Amino acid sequence: MTMIQRDEAFDFGLGVFETIAIENRHPILVQEHLNRLETSMRDLGIRNAEFSSLVTMENIQKQAQDCPPGRYALKISVSPRNVLFSVRASGYTPSDYARGFRLTVSHVLRNETSPLTYHKTMNYGDNIIEKRRAKAAGYDEPIFINTKGFVSEGATTNLFCIKKGQIYTPSLSCGLLNGILRQYLMVLSDVREYNFTLAELLNADEIFVTNSLLGIMPVASIDGRNFPCHDKTLELMAQYQEMIR
Repeated sequence: MTMIQRDEAFDFGLGVFETIAIENRHPILVQEHLNRLETSMRDLGIRNAEFSSLVTMENIQKQAQDCPPGRYALKISVSPRNVLFSVRASGYTPSDYARGFRLTVSHVLRNETSPLTYHKTMNYGDNIIEKRRAKAAGYDEPIFINTKGFVSEGATTNLFCIKKGQIYTPSLSCGLLNGILRQYLMVLSDVREYNFTLAELLNADEIFVTNSLLGIMPVASIDGRNFPCHDKTLELMAQYQEMIR
């Protein structure tokens, strides 16, 4: 049993984590995850004496090599007195991608003024509670609107929409985590940041969501309004799959 020491993560949620996809013993976009983890620690004032010796590329590669073949998730959690590694299976199946995600709009507003919004912290209550509510209602993911009325992100995903062939995603200022797959797509393709309302989102031609474990997931519907998966989303999905092979 791993012994966890009580600190500000336990008392106040002031800890950070990263979840790295492992595909057939190969960890994906590791350096990008480590860069974000270190940035979050610096911005939130989290110092851990063992971090540099434990959270290394070599250690992450070892964790990946110890996994059976298949798709897994490596979670690294860091707080002032703890560094924890945990591995679990990634539960997404080909049928999930064929069906696409069903989204619902959360009534909880995303606070774009909070520094915690922009980091993957252990203070994750809004996301987990709203995710569970969405699941109980038959949806895959809730999406948040911010206090100014602009779309921000999903509980565990970044959001993208396509209109007349152009890809858009909410600006960071809308209050969202700058996801690793979001960063990847901003380099891979012509993606424009834009502050858009829910009405504008619902007028899109295609919608998809991303995170490190999902990769790129088509959106089938938002609160019952259906969206087709056209060539652009399928093209991006194929490019990502080629990258992780």
